[in-house]
Amino acid sequence: MIDDPRFRTNADRVRNVADLDDIMGGFFASHTQKEAVDLLEKAEVTAGPIYDISQILEDPHFISREVLSDYPDDEMDSLPMHHVVPRMMGTPGSIRTPAPSLGQHNESLLSELGFDQAAYRRLVNAGVVSTPSNHEAEASE
Repeated sequence: MIDDPRFRTNADRVRNVADLDDIMGGFFASHTQKEAVDLLEKAEVTAGPIYDISQILEDPHFISREVLSDYPDDEMDSLPMHHVVPRMMGTPGSIRTPAPSLGQHNESLLSELGFDQAAYRRLVNAGVVSTPSNHEAEASE
């Protein structure tokens, strides 16, 4: 393909993107992911695999870089999530609290917007906003 005038420059490749997609699609369809990555690496093409989550969880590079960490979760005990980015040596970031439950902060946020207790209750009773307690009741039904 390097000598094919349809693909010589980026502008040429854009003009002939359908042909390029057909060729590339045929290449990737005829190889496993590992075979394709190995061939591309051997040819010194800047490329890498597109992982599904199971591959990410098993990849030695992801594991050694601690890209994922387990965080506490009320429903699942722990939940693997992407670690804080960027990771700085002198001031490493961290997740200090778990994600709030659905509706957990609605009352305080709405009060900051000027909703008093009565107005908040009207919104809850009308089903406009969720509270942790009514969300838990819906989940158990």
